[in-house]
Amino acid sequence: MKKLISIFTTVLFAFSLIISFSSCNDSKEQGSKDKDTEYLLRIKSEVGDNYDFTFVMKMGGAMEMSMEMDFWQKIISADADEIECKMGYETAKMSMSINGETINYDSENPYESEQSAAMHSEIKAMFGAELGMTMDSKGKVLKESGFEDLGDDFTAQMGFTNVEYPEHALKIGDSFDYSVREEGMAMDATYTLTNVSDSEYTLSITGDIVGETTGEVTGEMILFRECGMAKASNLKIEMDVMGQKMDMTLSLNTSKR
Repeated sequence: MKKLISIFTTVLFAFSLIISFSSCNDSKEQGSKDKDTEYLLRIKSEVGDNYDFTFVMKMGGAMEMSMEMDFWQKIISADADEIECKMGYETAKMSMSINGETINYDSENPYESEQSAAMHSEIKAMFGAELGMTMDSKGKVLKESGFEDLGDDFTAQMGFTNVEYPEHALKIGDSFDYSVREEGMAMDATYTLTNVSDSEYTLSITGDIVGETTGEVTGEMILFRECGMAKASNLKIEMDVMGQKMDMTLSLNTSKR
């Protein structure tokens, strides 16, 4: 079971890659999308905004695994250069097959089996936890609350959930790099603005994961232009987890209440 919990926290890290672009916006006029136009990536949120997210993961290789997770985010203040939000995890469903054994987990029916109950005991703190985060307009985290109650592994994973945007504006085709280090894991990635429409931004993602888990990340994310939140994401991760080769696909879909 400890091995499964380690793999689950690896999945949370991969999940954090998907939501790392969830807050960026551009101060230029709508419809400006020629190749010479510059776009300044900044967070621009309004108090009271509510978002619901559905995250889906599928993994193949030495272990077969699928997971679906629902979570929410609410903007509670946006004053000067500080934006504060609350977030929470609602449900999670997982199915894992390893060494001929299949384990199913549903947070709404966690005691269906002994293995499911054991997993629930390790991760149940994330459901109902009151989590908070304050960041500046470039996405730099200024303070967090609630994550310390989820344990060291989960806290380390959440260190990857935000990206600091560059000081300078970007043209289509321009890239910026971002590196982050947390206990036992690190990510070095390049983010490229590939397209801008009247309603969407498109970003390509390439990167490397190093540490206890190693791998390569490629994919694409589409943002709502009017608010900067992630509208849809699709990532592929080829990785080595505890000496085992695994391929993972991730997707995220967002709806605004």
